[in-house]
This record gives sequence, C-alpha cells and structure tokens, in this order.
Amino acid sequence: MAKNLESWFGIGCSLSETQEKLIIRYPGQSVLLPCSCTDQHTKPVSVKWEHVDSGGTEVSNETELYTGRVQMFNKNLPANLSLLISNLTEQDQGTYRCSINNKQFINISLSIKGCTLSETQEKLIIRSPGESVLLSCSCTDQHTKPVSVKWEHVDSGGTEVLNKMKLYRGRVHMFNKNLPANLSLLISNLTEQDQGIYRCSINNNQSINIRLSIKGCTLSETQEKLIIRSPGESVLLSCSCTDQHSKPVSVKWEHVDSGGTEVSNETPRYTGRVHMFNKNLLANLSLLISNLTEQDQGTYRCSINSKQSINISLNITDASRDTREPVDQMLIIIVCALLLILLLLLGGAAYTYWKYGKGRKKSNEKETGQRRNEDDITYSTVIHGGNSKPPQDQDNVTYSSVAHGKKDKAAKTEDVTYSSLVHGKKGKATQKQAEEDVTYSDVAFRKNKSAEQKDDVTYSSLVHGKKGKKTKKQAEEDVTYSDVAFCKAAKSSGQEDKVTISSVAVKAQKDAEEPTVYASVKPGKK
Repeated sequence: MAKNLESWFGIGCSLSETQEKLIIRYPGQSVLLPCSCTDQHTKPVSVKWEHVDSGGTEVSNETELYTGRVQMFNKNLPANLSLLISNLTEQDQGTYRCSINNKQFINISLSIKGCTLSETQEKLIIRSPGESVLLSCSCTDQHTKPVSVKWEHVDSGGTEVLNKMKLYRGRVHMFNKNLPANLSLLISNLTEQDQGIYRCSINNNQSINIRLSIKGCTLSETQEKLIIRSPGESVLLSCSCTDQHSKPVSVKWEHVDSGGTEVSNETPRYTGRVHMFNKNLLANLSLLISNLTEQDQGTYRCSINSKQSINISLNITDASRDTREPVDQMLIIIVCALLLILLLLLGGAAYTYWKYGKGRKKSNEKETGQRRNEDDITYSTVIHGGNSKPPQDQDNVTYSSVAHGKKDKAAKTEDVTYSSLVHGKKGKATQKQAEEDVTYSDVAFRKNKSAEQKDDVTYSSLVHGKKGKKTKKQAEEDVTYSDVAFCKAAKSSGQEDKVTISSVAVKAQKDAEEPTVYASVKPGKK
C-alpha cells in the first residue's frame, strides 16, 4: 500500500547532498565516499557508483580493479548509499559519481596523494670494508607510499639488491613494511665488491642514484723499523691505516723468525701478554706486547687483506750492559777533558815561569855584569923611592889605578879604562905640599861596540901642575890641558886587543939612580 502511494505520488529518495566534494587520501588507506537519501526511511529505486575518470567504470567487487576492495551499506540501511574503498592506490584517485534513479547524482573527487621522492640528486657515501651503510630513499609525505619500489646495483648490470640474491644474501634489509614511505636500503658487512652506483626507483617513473665508495685500509708506513727493548719491558709495534675512518677486511700479526707464528692471546707463547686496539679504533692495528723476554726478539709482520704488510725488528738487549757502556764512554771523555785542562794549566804555568825566569835571569846577568865590571878592576901601586929613603916613606908616593874593561862581546857597551898618574915632587914635602904639587893624568881607553871589531881609540888627558908651592886656587889656575888621541893598530888574527894600563910615579931626573920599587897589584875577576 505504501509502495503504491510512493509510486502514485512520486514520493521517494532524495539525495541529501548534491554539491561536489574533495577527499584526499594516501595510498594504502581507505576512503568512504558519502551518498544518502534525505529521509532515512526511504530508498532509491536504483543506485550506481562509477569512476568518471576511467570512462564511467562501475565501482563494484565485480570489477577487477576493485575486487575485494569495495563495500556498500544499503543492504542494512537502505537510505545509506555510501561507498567504502579500501587499500587505495594512486590509480584509485579521480572523480566518483553516485547516481540514483538515473536522475540525481553527486560527484566526489578523490585525490590519492602518492609517494614523491624526497631527494633525487645523486649522493656519494664512503665506507670501509666490514662496515654497514644505509642507502636513503623515502617519500616526501610520510603518509604516502609508492605503488612499487626497486633497488638495483647499476655497476653490475642492474642486479636487483635482494636477500634472495647470492651476492647480498643475509646482508640487506628494507623498512617499508612498517613504514611505507621509508624505502631505504641497509647493507651490512661491506666488501670492496659492494662499491658502485645503487638506484632506488618508485612506480617506474622516479629514481635516485647513490654512489657507494668502499675505501679500504692503506698502511700509513711500510718501511721496516728497528725497536730496542730490555727484558721485562713492553713494546708497541705500530701498524695503522692512513685514513683513520677506514679499516681492513682482515689483519694479522705474525712472528716471522719463528715460522710465521701468529701473535695473539690464543697462542700459548703470548697468552696474556698481547693487546690490540682495533676494536675501538678500527684503523689502529698496533700490537702491544708486555713482559718481554729474549725469546720475543726477531721480526714481526703486520699484514692486512693479505696484500700489504710492514716488518718491525725487535731487539731485546740487557739494559745494564747497554747503560754501562755509555757511562764508561762518558767517564773516558771526562777524564780526557780533565787531563787536557790540566796540561793547559801546567803549560801556562811553565810558560809564565819561563818568562819570569828569563826576565829575572836577564836582571841577574845585568847585575852580575855590573858587579863584574866593578870587580874587574886592577889596582896597582908602584912606589919609587930613592936609595936614601925607605919604602915606608909615604911622601913621594904615586897612586895608580887601572880599570880593565871586560873582554866579553864586541857588541857590548864601550869598555872604559880610567888611569890616574900622580907624580910626587922631589924631596920630602908636607902632605899639603904633596896635594898641591900634583900632576893628574887621566887616561881613558874606549872600545867601539861594533860587531866588526873596528880600531879601538884611546883618549888620554894629562894635567901637569906647576913647580913650586902654590895655593890650591893657583894650582887650579896654572893648569895645562893636553889632549892626545892614539889610534891603536888593528887586532891580530883571532885575538882581541889587550890593554894594559900602568901608572908610574917617577922622580926628578936628578934622582935617576935605580929606585927600589914596591908594587902591589890586585887583579880583577875574570
């Protein structure tokens, strides 16, 4: 009856909304496209959902594209004509239309916000063998996910990077199962064969390339070294990679002299005495050996990747013997230095003493020469007395003094001889008269100091006093000076001139009879 009334009066479902809507969803999500009658107690004669953008394709489970993904609610709620689409893909986006009774409809635009790669510029990543690397690839919107994603190794002909591939088995991992927008790839336990270009591509239309460089270890030194230690000490055998961020695939220490015995704590000979640092510092491959013995000496080899190696010679010596030798050498050097200083001091003292002695000798010789000159004087006194007078008579006395110069060297200062003649008056006179009536005669012989022994010249000065008694003043006034110079003959060969000076007191001619002569002579020192 009610149905007939609806048909008769044309009363039925009228869409509650007819204005177009926009709904945004992400791939993998679900979407509810709303469509309903205004009166919840009514229902349309017919209802249809179609995808306008795909040529009006009907959206139902009977359509292959949507099989198992769509659901409608009008079976239980006739006025509810909404459509639920699950597990959306980018192909699901577009305009959907809900039409009833072929008269009314509503359009709903569905936007599937698909994955857009956050980065597309090529990158360079450097790693070392044995390390792990994360090759980044992700969608800009973390709520999106691509329809498809693929990782491949371009340098090996586009080999797909999957765990099922022998080269990567057990070494790769992806995160998009739990995080659909995270398309990154993790590769563990890298080898040098893993380097090259990796490509992440989504939906066959976007991609990013990542260049992976596996920088292997290169030994910082390969020249053989010599290390000297003493028993009981420790030694650090240096071995390291040039790049402190790299590490070798393998490293091995061996004692070459003992047939290549591996140096590790697993070897009984080295148990508890060796330590390596590469666990915390991958590039530091050095080896520490403690409590050294003489058996530890020899050549040790650090080799990496079975390619590069460095040899280190370890020499174990007795420390006491080694330290004693330098001390002995130092003592020898010190003793020699002290001896040299002592010799220099003695030499200086000897030279000073010699200089002082030489000066003193010269002074002594000068004083001795003067003394000898004084000593080399001959005093000769000749007394001529008449027969009638005894020698004791001191009135008519002649004093004669003779000084002989030394016959040393020809170059010496002129030797001077002085001779004084005193002639006494005839007859006895008083002492005062004897002093007045005196004849003074000075004779000086002077030798030249030329080394060629030129002629010696004798100078004689005679002073005659007048006869008769005069006063001292008159005697001084009545004086006749006579200067006579005699040149001596040249020297005889091989002998020097000998000069003899004598002073004689002669009485007057009236007393010409032979006198008695008393002479006293004091020869000078030779």
